Amino acid sequence: MRSALLAVSKAGAVLFRQNVGQGVVGRVEWVRAAKRVAVGPGDAIVRGARVFRAGLIKGSSDLIGWTPVVVTQEMVGKTVAIFTGVETKAANGDERTDQENFIKQVTDAGGRAGFAYSAEEAVAIVTGGCAR
Repeated sequence: MRSALLAVSKAGAVLFRQNVGQGVVGRVEWVRAAKRVAVGPGDAIVRGARVFRAGLIKGSSDLIGWTPVVVTQEMVGKTVAIFTGVETKAANGDERTDQENFIKQVTDAGGRAGFAYSAEEAVAIVTGGCAR
């Protein structure tokens, strides 16, 4: 992922690592006096616990951002930002259905997105080349 992020930045894209997941948040209780609480290794105590979800949506790409593109003269020659998503994968990584759906939604809307198993494939996605 790091090599892909470096490679796409050299190719002109501006992408950020985007984590999707959930955790637990709650109240911090500062202990001012000794108290007895039974816990085991790796335990945590969270008062008033509630689930906290982070990231865009399940299946959204690991790297998201934009690729600047200079448009044609018919479009006044301005530079526009094209939404870009790169789902990085290890050599044996699986492409999940929710990730395929996110990539399809981005590309159907005119953005650039795809699966990258190497830094070279990530650059191909951000420069408008083929996506897996």
